[in-house]
Amino acid sequence: MGNRMWINVVVVAVLAIGLAMLTVADRRPPEPPPLQSLDEAIGFEVAVGWQLTRSPDLPGPYRRVPVPHQTAKGQGGGARWRNGVHEVGHKFAVRPDVEQLAVPLETADGRLTVAVFAR
Repeated sequence: MGNRMWINVVVVAVLAIGLAMLTVADRRPPEPPPLQSLDEAIGFEVAVGWQLTRSPDLPGPYRRVPVPHQTAKGQGGGARWRNGVHEVGHKFAVRPDVEQLAVPLETADGRLTVAVFAR
């Protein structure tokens, strides 16, 4: 009976260690979105009727970042975005009857920039 108990303890220990290793291995950070040309990065906004009014200040390629966009209609205002590398902001000009949209984009080196649209 003593040998059987030791075999059970060893089997349970091996299974626990294997499960722990699998759990740790699954905690890889997610892959960042792909880098794209400006036309590809803003394709959705253009397709739904937005017109680019200000190109990003930094050269591409760009990737979309998982942060909220900022909109304003007929009023000023602004927004700021930051990631671990850089911070960027945009101030909306007062434009009556014009809806504006600011979309943050990230460059290959991790800096943030903004594309601005109106409709």
